Amino acid sequence: QFLLGSIVTGRGDTAAGRAELAALPPGSPPDLVEGWRGILARWERDYAASTAAAAAIPLRRPIDGPIYLLFRALNDLAAGARASARQRADSVTRAVQTYLTQHKDADVFGNLADFYTILGLAEAIRGNSRDAVAAGERAVALNPMSRDAVEAPRSLEGLIEIHVLLGHSDVA
Repeated sequence: QFLLGSIVTGRGDTAAGRAELAALPPGSPPDLVEGWRGILARWERDYAASTAAAAAIPLRRPIDGPIYLLFRALNDLAAGARASARQRADSVTRAVQTYLTQHKDADVFGNLADFYTILGLAEAIRGNSRDAVAAGERAVALNPMSRDAVEAPRSLEGLIEIHVLLGHSDVA
């Protein structure tokens, strides 16, 4: 949030975000540092550096692998490497479907909703419009505003991103 605030108040200039990154105290969690590096690099359209930062983030939770693989797929897509983006999205889809099959009744703090959002984004990259939207809508249904007004917007943002990737600007 601080990073985004720095970019917004800097009117899109990533120098403010770079200053925030440099000001992090020594010993800051690697996932925070590399995550910021990856986001800043993407905004600067340095997709190779963004992908390298994502690859350096330690995988601690079951969701981390699919998240960072999706992050790299989105970098590939932005760089115009559609075939590579699709291959990564195929891997994300398989990993998420495996997780969802094994944990279909084990929702903890919107975890399943996050997996459905990731699945929807991967399906959008793969060009599977119906499956992408269905997964995004499932995430929103699992994580409604009435249940958690702080975390629920993440699922709604994911559905919007799915529609944007699919070119559904009127729906997004």
